Amino acid sequence: MAILSYIVMGFAHTFIYNNRALNNSKMYTLAQKWAADTLEDYKSSYYAEVATGTWTSSSKTLVGNTRFTQEVLISTDSESPGLKEIEVTVSWTNMGTPLQTSLIGYIADY
Repeated sequence: MAILSYIVMGFAHTFIYNNRALNNSKMYTLAQKWAADTLEDYKSSYYAEVATGTWTSSSKTLVGNTRFTQEVLISTDSESPGLKEIEVTVSWTNMGTPLQTSLIGYIADY
């Protein structure tokens, strides 16, 4: 009976670990998609319409009751006139651990 209990507890631990990993992967994928959608919106705009600066554009719930916050940083480089860098960062907290993912894209004045 003790050996059977030990085996069952091993399977239960594996199941719980896999469930957490699946949930983390789902959150990361949804955050990446939200960042990619925002980045594409900026990249499809005209260069002159995209203002430089930093914005916390929005916050929303993507999974369960987890709140995701998105920040957009648009900057220019003096060495590359006519080119703006767009960095979209999505952050959230999962089980007390702060997490984030970022995507970077560029828009050119041509």
